[in-house]
Amino acid sequence: MKLLGMSMAVVVLACVACGKKSGREAGAVSPELPIPSRDAQVRRVQVAPRSLTDLAVVTPLDTNAPGPVLIAAGLDRVVLRSGDGGITWYQMWPAQADGADFTEVAVGGPGEVWLLSRSELLYSPDAGLTWSAAMQPPGGFYYFGAVSVRPGVCEMIQPPSYGASVYRSRDGGRTWHKLPGLLPHNDYRVVAFASDELGWLGGPGGRMACTTDGGATWTEQALGTAVEAVAGIRDGRGREWMLPGAGQDGHLWVSDDVGRTWQSRTFDLPSYWSFRDLASQPGDRTVVLAGRGADGARLLGEDGAVIFDTAFRLQAMVAVGDVLWFAGDDGGIYRTLP
Repeated sequence: MKLLGMSMAVVVLACVACGKKSGREAGAVSPELPIPSRDAQVRRVQVAPRSLTDLAVVTPLDTNAPGPVLIAAGLDRVVLRSGDGGITWYQMWPAQADGADFTEVAVGGPGEVWLLSRSELLYSPDAGLTWSAAMQPPGGFYYFGAVSVRPGVCEMIQPPSYGASVYRSRDGGRTWHKLPGLLPHNDYRVVAFASDELGWLGGPGGRMACTTDGGATWTEQALGTAVEAVAGIRDGRGREWMLPGAGQDGHLWVSDDVGRTWQSRTFDLPSYWSFRDLASQPGDRTVVLAGRGADGARLLGEDGAVIFDTAFRLQAMVAVGDVLWFAGDDGGIYRTLP
């Protein structure tokens, strides 16, 4: 079928066998025979048996690199890296039982990438070749919360009920500076900054807040919805998107002015479905990934038009030119093909 003017198929490039450890150590993943799919032609390579939760594309520091760097992360500290645009994949280190469950791969400037979990925040300055653990902010800190990443800067908010503070680091997490103002509530789950001065927060009950002075003061907003903000994403046109959590009411929220005002976009989705991710493609085309409960996933245009469905659950996506890459709950890394 057609996706934004292209003929698309879906292929699995890396898959985790769920529920069982394969014994594979860190290193290159190897191809296996294709597995049947009612959705598209697929092929599979075997990697560590863990679900993947996010993936991102990183601009390499080496201008002669064979392609963009792709990094995927998931449960039990599983991290996969491709340095050649997804042709080959390496597992960075063996899965660690009861290790950190990474929930986000966040990208700053060229080479800069962060891996977020509640217990651990990792930083790489060289597109995932080497990693260092961020220090915990001082004074009453419990867990790492959501992050907002820009070139050379990372903002981080404490998780709901564990404090009402936003911290900023300019040195890869070695030191943190607490922003000066008091937050209106202590249960925000989303933080997003477009500059040192402009940022916004999202939380439960449609509560939002924005700052224009670097967090010295915050202006509260109410979206008129009972859903909870669980993710904030900036698209290729500089618009801010707020993704709602469980019990979503079929709306996404978008801001053209860094969170000062918000407009809703209506999607005809059942309430038990979930919005998973959003990506921008060339030509300022934005696509939305939704989870269909236990039935798989659906890709939609920002106008709500259905692009395709899958029978497997997808957690995240990123665009590399016209190609979309997906991280799967089954541990698979999927991509669209012309």
